[in-house]
Amino acid sequence: MTSVINVRRHPSDYRIATYACDRVFRPRWDDETGGLQRGTGRLYLFAYVMCDEMIDGELAHSCRHGQAPHEIKVCITKVGNDAGAYKALAEKAGPKEDVTAKRRVAAEALRRHLGEQSG
Repeated sequence: MTSVINVRRHPSDYRIATYACDRVFRPRWDDETGGLQRGTGRLYLFAYVMCDEMIDGELAHSCRHGQAPHEIKVCITKVGNDAGAYKALAEKAGPKEDVTAKRRVAAEALRRHLGEQSG
């Protein structure tokens, strides 16, 4: 039997789709959703799926922004998922890192770089 995982576009989204675990790729910890790129307030496990490979359910996705099929970023929560399947994806994502701090450091480096170019 193929292991499955439930995904959604935002951690609090009521629309949930089921995918085969082997069709979920590039897992990572993030605090920003795909699509509208909304902040989540804390780190969640995210990954990518192809929009046309769901086994069951629905996602907040319309294909208006590109020709289907294409990959979309989804959130994988502990709630509603098999603990083993979640753990396997979390391990592939690696340790949680403060991505917000990384973004601040990158933004500051860019500001310094742009300031040096204008001066």
